[in-house]
Amino acid sequence: MTQLKTLFVSAALAALAACAGGSDTPAKSETTAGTVSAESTSDAQATCVASFARQRECTDQFIPALVDARVRADKPPGIAAKAQSEGRDALIAEGKTEFAEDSKPEAASETCTHMISALPNPKMEEALAQAKSCLGVEGCDAFVACEIPIIEATLR
Repeated sequence: MTQLKTLFVSAALAALAACAGGSDTPAKSETTAGTVSAESTSDAQATCVASFARQRECTDQFIPALVDARVRADKPPGIAAKAQSEGRDALIAEGKTEFAEDSKPEAASETCTHMISALPNPKMEEALAQAKSCLGVEGCDAFVACEIPIIEATLR
């Protein structure tokens, strides 16, 4: 897997991990055993897929912002050096090409399903509200400004 493919898959994972973070208060839909209900899982899937769709719609704004966030955090390791040696524009161009495939509805749905099944989500409700609020903003610039901090928080 190329470094940028890792970047985009991990960005999606980071976004979903952000959806798993939040307050210390358990989600209302959790069972006492700490598992997440089917309703919450379905809601997480829908939010994740909708986020991919919006990111795809806003590719021209999202990919440069995502590349910049990843370079600042050097996640995945070495991307900051790659940005210096190859240039930001080269990373963005490569990212847009890869994201065009990775964000297709079928690929996004599969990625979201995999991520949701792999993560414990004891705090999903609050973070899902955060992600949903990003989906509700108008315009790509506002969406990206809302979404990138969620991703950046997972890079620390």
